[in-house]
Order: sequence, then C-alpha cells, then structure tokens
Amino acid sequence: MSWLVELSPIHFETLYEIAREHDPSFACDSLDHFVAALYSREGWVVEVDDKVVGCVTLSNLTPGIDVVIHVFVHTDYRKRWLNRAILKQIFTTCFVDLGCVRVTGWGVEGLTDEAICFQSRLGFKYEGTCRSATRIKGELRDVITVGMLREECRWIA
Repeated sequence: MSWLVELSPIHFETLYEIAREHDPSFACDSLDHFVAALYSREGWVVEVDDKVVGCVTLSNLTPGIDVVIHVFVHTDYRKRWLNRAILKQIFTTCFVDLGCVRVTGWGVEGLTDEAICFQSRLGFKYEGTCRSATRIKGELRDVITVGMLREECRWIA
C-alpha cells in the first residue's frame, strides 16, 4: 500500500539518492545543492510498504493562480505508488487548499518523455516548449510545459 507523508529534512538524504539514481533530469551536483533546492518546497514523501520511494513537491506558488508540481519516484515503484487517494490529496491541496486555478508541470524533452506522457493521462495539457531552458550534465535541453486547470481536474470533487 502507498501513501504520502509530509516532506521533512529527515527524508532529504534518502530522496537525494533516489533522485540521483532514478530521475534522468536530476541536475544537482551534491547533497547540499539538492537540500538547498528542496528545502523551500512543500510536499510529500511517497512511501510504499513503509519504504521511501519518491517525492511530490510544490514550488513557485503564485497565490490564487498557479503552483508548479514536481515528482520523482524510484523506477521499481513507478507503476505501484499512485492511487486515487494520493491524486485526490495532491490536487485538493493545489486547487482547494492553495486556491490555485491551475497546476503547472515541467518535463525535459528526451529525458522525461515517459513522465510527460503520464502527466497527459492524469489530465495535464501540453502548453509549450521552452528551447534550451535547462542544462543537464552539461547539455542544454528543451523543457516541456504542461498545465491543468481546476475545471479540468477529475481528481477533486
């Protein structure tokens, strides 16, 4: 069984190892860099059978307008961690608790195509490509932007 637990600094080292090994768009060069990137975010740790397997975080909140969602999960658990209760918790937080009218997601073209396809199945819509918008392992990459409006979200009541 899987569930979300509030993100805490006690999880950072484990999450760093998971992201480093299983997120192809991972761009932090040290644990300190990762902690600095994660520290200001709200979110949850994904647990499956009492084991930390990933993370869902929110950033760039524009109150009443938008929030950016970030997800990474150990490859062995990608098809096992998600359920309706988790989706309801995530999107209720974004659309109801934070009052956002949209949620934005990003993906790195050529590295996270599977994730972009998955976002589409959840209800996100393709919005555009930012050319050469990030550097991963020294190489410039395009970033795909997807979005979901509150009225398009089937995961909240």
